[in-house]
Amino acid sequence: MTKQDILFISSGILIGLMCSEYGGPYEIGDDVLFADDTVVSKDTQGYVKAKEINVGYIAGTLRIAFDTRDPSGAEHWVHAWIHKNGVAFGAERSQNSVWNTYTEDLAFEANDLLQLYVKNNDSGFPIEVRNFRILGKFLIPEEPAINEVS
Repeated sequence: MTKQDILFISSGILIGLMCSEYGGPYEIGDDVLFADDTVVSKDTQGYVKAKEINVGYIAGTLRIAFDTRDPSGAEHWVHAWIHKNGVAFGAERSQNSVWNTYTEDLAFEANDLLQLYVKNNDSGFPIEVRNFRILGKFLIPEEPAINEVS
């Protein structure tokens, strides 16, 4: 099995298809399977979608990671929350300083939409997010042994 190319769609939605039609042998790990590393800035006091990934044929529990920060340096609170198919999924993350990385191990079905919603407490002091990633380990089966036939 081989990994297929990751396709970046101009709208900022990342779509990736890996492995076979029915998914592959994946497990929790720290290898990057998908990444949307661009920095996105949002200035809103209500949650809005900042990033989205279609998990394609991946199914199972995988590690999700992302970075957030308050770019003002003035300690304004910013918040991020992973959603799956438009529904809050995972823990709400809040902070008021430099780049922080958050990870969570979450379960997915094929073709789920993994989304990152964000907000800030104070208008005029946006949140920045980057490095929205699906991490895991793509298991490569052992090569079968060749038995000599006599």
